[in-house]
Amino acid sequence: MLKLPRWQRIGIVAITLLALLLSLPNLLPASVLDHMPHWYANSRINLGLDLRGGAHFLLEAD
Repeated sequence: MLKLPRWQRIGIVAITLLALLLSLPNLLPASVLDHMPHWYANSRINLGLDLRGGAHFLLEAD
């Protein structure tokens, strides 16, 4: 098994928790976001068309 120093394990857990906190407003429904602080509920990340599934390219060879 891979042995990591304690500071690296703590860093990995901290970065993972921070990423979850930042992505949570995108995952929760609007009814739940209404009960959260205004500054947190409005910190949504705008997903591009490629991440929303709206981009479709068709390439053809002549």
